[in-house]
Amino acid sequence: MKDAFSGLSVVDATGSIAGNYCAKLLGSHGADVTMVEPVGGSPVRRWGPPGGRADGPEDAASPLFRHLNAGKRSVPVDVATDTGRRAARGIVEAADVVLYDQRAEDWLDPGPLAERAVVCRITDFPTAGRWAGWSGSEMIHQALSGVMYVTGSPDRQPLYGVGHRAYFAAGVSAYITVTSALLERGRSGRGQRTRTTVLESSAAMAQNFVTQYAYNRTFTTRRRYPGMLSILKCRDAWVILFALRHFDGLCETFDVPELLTDPRFVDPVVRGANWHLASDILAAAAARFTADELVDRGQRRKVSIEKVHSMADLLRSEQVRVRGMVVHDNGRTSLGPVFRSVVAS
Repeated sequence: MKDAFSGLSVVDATGSIAGNYCAKLLGSHGADVTMVEPVGGSPVRRWGPPGGRADGPEDAASPLFRHLNAGKRSVPVDVATDTGRRAARGIVEAADVVLYDQRAEDWLDPGPLAERAVVCRITDFPTAGRWAGWSGSEMIHQALSGVMYVTGSPDRQPLYGVGHRAYFAAGVSAYITVTSALLERGRSGRGQRTRTTVLESSAAMAQNFVTQYAYNRTFTTRRRYPGMLSILKCRDAWVILFALRHFDGLCETFDVPELLTDPRFVDPVVRGANWHLASDILAAAAARFTADELVDRGQRRKVSIEKVHSMADLLRSEQVRVRGMVVHDNGRTSLGPVFRSVVAS
């Protein structure tokens, strides 16, 4: 077996989380990735952790930049000069896959590239239609997607999810797009000119909302979560419980058999209406167990329950170690590939 993209040449001419993450995924599966960086470096180099910034040499680059671009070859090019633009185009013209965004449009014309090249333009918004010309941010994309509308307490404003989830989702979408085009190239010998937008990718994360509205013209609100969900504190950690199925197994897991004959929980409809009462009972029961004990009991009875892991838990996890999801290199610990993609040799 070998990595799916061994021998593939990729150029990352983006200055965004989405583009960098797409290239990282390709590199994680064997591709040789070259970053074309402007003078002064990618803006992602300076996106430091909350409360701080990072500039300067490689070791001072932000943790986010190091996570997204470890293992890539960086080539600084001054695209404001004719010499720099020619050098950048030379790098791009030799690639199998080219990722670019609006920052590269002044010098990167995908038209003349080889017919076999797969090119993906990654931007915040489409270039045509009602969204053309818009500028965005993580908060804007979470709001437009509908995800923020259903997050938070019903008596307060919508809750903004932390992190860069919309941009990481766009990176995954771009990866899927490029992979699909490469599979087609394997059959036809031809590349494709493709595009990915953060707007559409973040909307796809809320796919159940779209399906619900398409079927019955209703939409989810923060008034009540439609499923039977509980976040419970055990003796040592928190767990998340999804209780849509196997109620008898759930009662055994938490050692509360009396709930099976309680008229407030006699069937799924009544149970859903009174779930806040059941959740209080389960919370008292959960406090008697450790999180690992409760998860193990639930798994034996097909109950969907999961521990909320700390970073230290994940680093100690045997499953994470065996799957190679954490990499130790030159004294640094970093995240490895989030999944494996191989081909038969």
